[in-house]
Amino acid sequence: PRIDYTNGSCPSLLVEPQRTNLALNSDGNLSTYPTAINVTNASSSFNSFTNAIQFPSTALALAYKTVITTAQTYAISVFIKMDDNSVPIIGTASNNGNLCLIIAGNIATNNLKVESYGNNVYRLSGTATSLAINGNNGLIRYDTQVLKSFKITGIQLEAGAYPTSYIPTIASTVTRNADVISKTGISSLIGQTEGTIFVDANLSVNVNERRLISVSNGTETQRIIIWTLGTVLYATFNTMSVTLGNFPIGRTKIAVGYTISGANTIYNIKVNNNSLVSGSVVAAPNPLNSINIGANTSLGLFLQDSINSIQIYKTALSTTELQSLTTL
Repeated sequence: PRIDYTNGSCPSLLVEPQRTNLALNSDGNLSTYPTAINVTNASSSFNSFTNAIQFPSTALALAYKTVITTAQTYAISVFIKMDDNSVPIIGTASNNGNLCLIIAGNIATNNLKVESYGNNVYRLSGTATSLAINGNNGLIRYDTQVLKSFKITGIQLEAGAYPTSYIPTIASTVTRNADVISKTGISSLIGQTEGTIFVDANLSVNVNERRLISVSNGTETQRIIIWTLGTVLYATFNTMSVTLGNFPIGRTKIAVGYTISGANTIYNIKVNNNSLVSGSVVAAPNPLNSINIGANTSLGLFLQDSINSIQIYKTALSTTELQSLTTL
């Protein structure tokens, strides 16, 4: 599995779908930006990048890559360092923020995100739906915005509803395969009539279903799943789902203790510092011999977020133990 170091001091698992960076020469100098106004090659770059584009502190300035888009949703991202070491502000129009991200010639206003990479380096990202063919994709700083100088590099444009981790390109597009983290034949590690599944993850909002973990017999009918949709967290036993309420954006801890009794599953579920959720469903997920972390690749359900820890116990932990696991 790949490791993500951007969510704090501890590394975490990163699980992402297959994506392609459509922007060529992602770490290229000014000559690789076919459309550019009032920008230059920076005298130095930052982090491990070779090149950077310098934006001045005055006047309109832009740098666009030529990528022919079609009518679908794209995500754009770029690494940036402000010359005064401030936190960059992404604008939603030409009269606010420090700059705007451009997709298919239009300002990206959806899912805007500023991620810190340390040492005053940030990754900016946003999404937009391209309604027609257009080749202008990149970054613009209007003279009506808050004028500051900065450097950019590591540009990425990908078809999708959210950005994924950086995919370097040179003279052609580059595709990263989907991450798959799974293990079969682990029935000796999982309690067949009782057990506990614990997940510590960093969660964000998404309109699509995301799976944190699935413990199953390899099918969609015999399983225990912890998953999200929108801002709501769920646990599913076979086809019976339990709603666990809204999760906070950021770090979330979930512990699912279960005991299979005949055709029923008795559960105790603890999320963060919330009250214990207990009950019983008509579902007996047995046998369990497969773990899939962060995705169901056959259904295209990827977590997108990062996982700090996964723990599986062969016994149903006590409510006191569940509380100890999930306390933030």
